Amino acid sequence: MAPVLKKFELWTWMSSDFSVSFNAPMVENLRWDIYCNFQNVGIDVWRLRRVGLWKKESVNTLWLFIHAPVYALDAERNSSQEIASLPNFSVLQLRLVTRGHIFGPLVLNLLGICNVIQNLKVTIDKDTCRQVCPSNCPCEQPQNWRRQTISLPALEEVEIKGFEGNGDEIDFLKLLFRCTPLMKTMTVTLAPEVLPTSRGCEKTYRIFRENPSVKCRVYRSGGEEVLYP
Repeated sequence: MAPVLKKFELWTWMSSDFSVSFNAPMVENLRWDIYCNFQNVGIDVWRLRRVGLWKKESVNTLWLFIHAPVYALDAERNSSQEIASLPNFSVLQLRLVTRGHIFGPLVLNLLGICNVIQNLKVTIDKDTCRQVCPSNCPCEQPQNWRRQTISLPALEEVEIKGFEGNGDEIDFLKLLFRCTPLMKTMTVTLAPEVLPTSRGCEKTYRIFRENPSVKCRVYRSGGEEVLYP
């Protein structure tokens, strides 16, 4: 407890028995970087590798580096409830190493926990070691995630990098538009190997045209804007 503390930084490793209590109501500049043993700490069936908590100029940011399961899908510690107990954040940043797994259910769960965010940033890293999901892979639970709807009344800005436009990513886009009635901007940056003329991109443009109230932009990986019809 530090009632008049203004600045605090923490750099540490999280093991399965890690815990911290922090109370500093006057803090203005906060930065936590917590590295995880990703064999032991998870969110659902995914591995949590790093957590960042940042506060600067009254903007609270939660940054999560999440790795797809590589082998056994049982973590000693599921961090979902701990994330739910954190203060409200206005920005949620996710770096996802998917390795071919479906990330929609994971992000849907996190959005349900952090449902007052105003800004969502998702970076998709497919990695070179891709896998083929087995039948009934736990990464796709619940299987009805594509039809679910959650309330995200404050979310206004969404940015997705590393977008390929495959079927699961298209379903994730549809879910976002369905759950964010006040969305103002959607920015998509394509993965390096994706052409703007691909079928997945065409489906993406169609979704954007169906939501004219949202300012949507598409960029190549090199930064050039794609002027879709």
